[in-house]
Amino acid sequence: SLEINETLNGNKKGSLIDSVDMTMTAVGARQLDKDISAPLTNIEEINSRLDMIEFLIEEKLVRESIRKVLKSAADIDRAKARVVLSRGGPRDIESIKLGIEAAHNLDNVLEKKILRNVPKGFVAIKCSELLNTLKDILSKNLPLFIKDGGFVKTGYSKELDEVCSFRDESRQHILEMEAEERVKTGLTSLKIKYNNVLGYFFEVTQLQKKKFLEIQNSERFIHRQSLKGAARFVTEALSHLSESISNAAEQALDIELRIFEEVKSLIKTQHDALANISYAIARLDVVSSLAEVSILNYFVRPNILDDQSLKIIGGRHPAVELVMQKSG
Repeated sequence: SLEINETLNGNKKGSLIDSVDMTMTAVGARQLDKDISAPLTNIEEINSRLDMIEFLIEEKLVRESIRKVLKSAADIDRAKARVVLSRGGPRDIESIKLGIEAAHNLDNVLEKKILRNVPKGFVAIKCSELLNTLKDILSKNLPLFIKDGGFVKTGYSKELDEVCSFRDESRQHILEMEAEERVKTGLTSLKIKYNNVLGYFFEVTQLQKKKFLEIQNSERFIHRQSLKGAARFVTEALSHLSESISNAAEQALDIELRIFEEVKSLIKTQHDALANISYAIARLDVVSSLAEVSILNYFVRPNILDDQSLKIIGGRHPAVELVMQKSG
């Protein structure tokens, strides 16, 4: 084995790719693996890639700017696949947004320094409409799962805002009802709690239950559950409010799920553009990584000839050299 992608022990550490991999992104690391596993044979294409590496070696500010942008570039390919296969969530949508934003920022870096071998039309392939839509939709603190809701930003959907407003105001009514009943019953420890079985309910300790049932109009409290240390009751008014809140929460989630499906459809229509962006990010990551490695290790550019000759002067093996350095 040449130990290109992994050593004889099956580890990446100590392999050739490990010694030259300074990529900043997952998509870049995968692209480097592909490049090394399936090297080019066309001299023009080889020199084109070498030109990019040489350019970034010479242009320090451009190289550093590219690598700084790449730090925030998410994995568009993986996120897109999860979303399209209905396995993704709000954070995958955010990853796509971050990837497109990285493409915009890379475009700004390369605006006056167009590199060869970057997909044609990269400047135009920025998915601006999709990016603006995602910026408008996504809230600041995203949940892990769609079913958790709360991933749509306030102001994007008037319908959702109205439902959420009612839901949130209803919860305020719960707090007001709790305070009102504490005054009426004289029990300052009376609380309104919630669980998935009963919904909202009044709770008093077993020690206070007798006093609670002796208050005026106590018949309006309907016993629902007794526990070792507590008793739980509901009223008609609380049940009605609980149902309204539950319905509003379900309606809000339904609206958010509908919006998520609309975003998924939009992402599907931008499949090719997103694939091009992802490849451009990966290619720039690979060449900037190899430029960085070349500078750190004093690697030189080979002269590629159109014949069968092979002449190496002062050759070094990156993987062996790295092991030697670490061993002292």
